[in-house]
Amino acid sequence: MQGGEGVHTLCYGRAGAGRLRAAVVPVLVLLAAAGALSVAQPSRATADPSELERAFTAVVEQVAPCVVALRGYRARASSAASTDPRAGEVFRIAINGAGTIISSDGLILTNEHVIQDCEQLRAVLHDGTELPATVVAADPRGDLAVLRVPRTGLRAAGLCDWSTVARGQWSLALGNPYGLGADGRACVAVGIVANLDRAIPGLGADDDRFYYDMIQTTAAIHPGHSGGPLFNLAGELIGVITAMHTHAPTDQGVAFAIPLTPARRQIIHTLAAGRLPSYGYLGLTVRALEPAERIDDRRGVIVQEVEPGGPAELAGVRIGDRILAFDDQVVSGPGHLAQLVGQASAGNRALLAVVRGQRALALPVEIGLREPGRTAWLRDRSVLWRGVRVVDVPASEGGTRRGLTGVRVVDVVNGSPAQQSGLVVGDIVAAIDSDGVPDTATFLLRAYATRGRATLRLADGRVVDIAP
Repeated sequence: MQGGEGVHTLCYGRAGAGRLRAAVVPVLVLLAAAGALSVAQPSRATADPSELERAFTAVVEQVAPCVVALRGYRARASSAASTDPRAGEVFRIAINGAGTIISSDGLILTNEHVIQDCEQLRAVLHDGTELPATVVAADPRGDLAVLRVPRTGLRAAGLCDWSTVARGQWSLALGNPYGLGADGRACVAVGIVANLDRAIPGLGADDDRFYYDMIQTTAAIHPGHSGGPLFNLAGELIGVITAMHTHAPTDQGVAFAIPLTPARRQIIHTLAAGRLPSYGYLGLTVRALEPAERIDDRRGVIVQEVEPGGPAELAGVRIGDRILAFDDQVVSGPGHLAQLVGQASAGNRALLAVVRGQRALALPVEIGLREPGRTAWLRDRSVLWRGVRVVDVPASEGGTRRGLTGVRVVDVVNGSPAQQSGLVVGDIVAAIDSDGVPDTATFLLRAYATRGRATLRLADGRVVDIAP
């Protein structure tokens, strides 16, 4: 106990806040019978393993002074509906993360979600020196933030030439897993760049973050790595460790980092100058086309929702329209459209190539400015778990049987465990297992405390099981 408050440690981050990691994804295992394939014999290795080991040691020695451990506190209240005698008590949660020094005069790059709403933010340098850290600027949409510590003469990390980053290259992740790097000695994990341009559906949707072109790495990532650096074997910064995607609580998971592309470097430059980047806005939600909906191999996207009075509606876009191109750039999927719109300048005009039924339309649209309040029409304080998105329901609109209240289903992700369970938009979830969920805060606590298959009791009397 400190100052009369309970201090509960949580190693935070999309690189893991306990089981708050990412949407569930299926695991596919491919097995080949012995003798079924003719496999070419691998070439004889020419590199001495000890040489590789020395290379790893050398790069860690080079970059370790560029890495800091971050720690702060976040106030959280327990649910007032809880049966716990401490219900309603405000807790101070210790937040652990990491960052990278990007300038010798004390600028540090990290994830925005690490420092969001943090108090008493501190940075620990590689020599164990602990310094107060202040936020220069933070970008929730891009999940990047720049901090400053009162110190000069620091060693800054060198940035990579993004055009040289490729699959199969070595990658080293340094950070503060579970707070174990809080003494300044960053923990090291080694892997390869497994893939590039990976999207992470569902992750960040609740708080309007956009992860669309991530680096996938095989380096082992744990809670507290968030915001830390991903280096190549030359000691150059190639990404910011951000997320871990898992199939089950016991799964090691797949690690992702925000890439240091030219576009991201421009955002970081803007943040370092104390300014916020701006993003274009259309005011609609879209989904990918099913195979049967494609026209002449053109993918495009299908409009699902349109914000009343938003730029898309004013341009004449309707639910069910197929958007094929944005300013002559063919749209390959929802993430690609979001990327194109986000990079457009507010106030400029763009042309949407749209198919409505059998008609081809060209709809000019004035790009709006994406602001935090503009997305409330879509999310309305929603919670996403296992592919189901729910919002609070007033008691007067609660369950139809036994006076139950609950949370309303407003979206079900295609192919998710929620869809497979039979949940549909409009359902009201009254309880998880035997515990009532009168609001989204309680739903979140119950949901992420549930291991394995969960039983959802609906207000209309149905019972559905939802897999991990």
